[in-house]
Amino acid sequence: MDSFSSRTFHAVEAVLYIALKTTTEPVRSREICVYQNVAVRYLEPLLQKLVHAQILRGVRGPKGGYLLARERRKITLSDIMEAVHPTSGKIDLQQSNLHQQVIAPIWQESKKFILQQYSEISLADLCQRAVASGINIEAEKKSDFNI
Repeated sequence: MDSFSSRTFHAVEAVLYIALKTTTEPVRSREICVYQNVAVRYLEPLLQKLVHAQILRGVRGPKGGYLLARERRKITLSDIMEAVHPTSGKIDLQQSNLHQQVIAPIWQESKKFILQQYSEISLADLCQRAVASGINIEAEKKSDFNI
């Protein structure tokens, strides 16, 4: 698991963006992509992984999009990381003894430590930090217009 890949950051930001919306309407992936300045084809697979992990709920139709599948306080950073980069999968490569006996065990310990730390940070905590930082998704969206 690459704990700090751009995919992880985009997934966390997408979930946080959805959580910060004050509406009960689903949030379209295109809206999130515009906010993050990424392509739909890049973000959509991540959103689907989050749906599969029951972090998000997909809503189909003309007014479709994504909603949180659980309460903010019941979604943690480690949940999102696991959805995007599952740690249970094994890499089936020929690896040296040095890798198997020295590097891999340290890597596993660090992954375990990171996930433990992130399991203590909920989406509700991130929302509180965003609000305390003065971030207002609704105001940002309304101030963005085309001439």
